[in-house]
Amino acid sequence: MMDVWSWICELPNSDEWTESDSALMFELASSKSSQEESTRSIQLKAERTAGSNSEALVTFTICLQGFHPFDAPKTLWVSDTCPLSSEKPFLPLVLQLLQEIIARSPTAQNSTCPRSQLQKLKPDPVTWIMDSHSAESFSSFFSLVFITRLFWLCAFDAPAEAGSLCFESVLGPHLETLSCKQAPVLRTFLVTVGVDAELCFMRALGYMLAKWHILREVGVGLQTLAPLASQQAGLSYATEAHGLWVLKGYAPILAMNPTCPINNKVLYP
Repeated sequence: MMDVWSWICELPNSDEWTESDSALMFELASSKSSQEESTRSIQLKAERTAGSNSEALVTFTICLQGFHPFDAPKTLWVSDTCPLSSEKPFLPLVLQLLQEIIARSPTAQNSTCPRSQLQKLKPDPVTWIMDSHSAESFSSFFSLVFITRLFWLCAFDAPAEAGSLCFESVLGPHLETLSCKQAPVLRTFLVTVGVDAELCFMRALGYMLAKWHILREVGVGLQTLAPLASQQAGLSYATEAHGLWVLKGYAPILAMNPTCPINNKVLYP
């Protein structure tokens, strides 16, 4: 299980981390190139940045290593600075990830969730969530948030090989393990942030889940798509536009694993 939050919380404090220290690295995914001996990897790095000794700042970056056509490491994403001396040093990181996920929510014409009118998330509700849940519960919720943001990065800003590695080594394996543990924190988050932010967050999450369902099924052959439609396991329809077939898919509630039946009705997480 990828526990990014625990790694972040165990970073050196402001007294132990000097500006001369090298960046600390958490490997999110890696694979050996079939044609070369080099290793391709997606990394999360934490680095001490400008700031006085009494107010040390740390910046996180998501980097690619070994992917064509980049010989040197390529930075995909840079976080806002986090003050290590603060009572909640990594609150800015959590807020930034959530805000960026909401900002990338898919929207339709005449949407009831106009992203341009959404205000920035306030820190107080997120701070309360961090204080009112166990470290293990919040860690699982943070992993879901982090993986969702990583999905959008690899889908739009990374080479195809990096996106494939992310989907195969990060998205697929960890979505299964995240199915239930983050539920209490996620429910609290959705209640406290307001209906507009909730709608946008769930649209972004639903888009990621739909893409994963489609990718997983298409990967074993297009002939599997017809049975899926009757099982309501994610396929919706395909349309032809400008000479290209566009697959439209969703991740409905019925596509999720059932938890328990009540009065012959199946509940889904």
